Amino acid sequence: MSLGDFYTISQILASAAVLASLVYLALQTRQAALHQKSTLHQNRAAQISHDFALRADADIAAVLAAGDAGDEPLTEVQFRQYFAVWYTTFLQMEEQYLQRREGNFERWHLTERGLGVLMSQPGARAIARMFQRIADKEFAAVLEQAMVEARARPSAELKSVWFAMATEERSSQAAA
Repeated sequence: MSLGDFYTISQILASAAVLASLVYLALQTRQAALHQKSTLHQNRAAQISHDFALRADADIAAVLAAGDAGDEPLTEVQFRQYFAVWYTTFLQMEEQYLQRREGNFERWHLTERGLGVLMSQPGARAIARMFQRIADKEFAAVLEQAMVEARARPSAELKSVWFAMATEERSSQAAA
């Protein structure tokens, strides 16, 4: 075997090693991207659970009910509580929007639907208008659109909607 043959074999082996490295790197990159999306979705689920637990607290729920209606003044402490809950909600939604814009968040449609429900409350819309001043311009436009759509349809109080559906379910169960 000549020196040229050894050179050719070494070049083939080097090319195979580079190819194997590239395949390994592609698999690792794909796995890292999947892990990042999974972590993002897990964090969102934890965030939602935390938010619902906070909103279920009797004192906070009373403040939210009064503030959402927007028809009675809140005390300074109540306003601060109301503001904090809604402001952090809008910050979280903005972050999800930005993640979606960068291609890292695939479930924006769920957040967008929730935003439509939230904007049915006059007090929440007032906080949203305050938040728009510092928000990303595109997200501020999303908020504006949600508010316009919410003002155009009748405001559905969630408790009334729930009660109507529960009544339907009781009737269906009795008929079965």
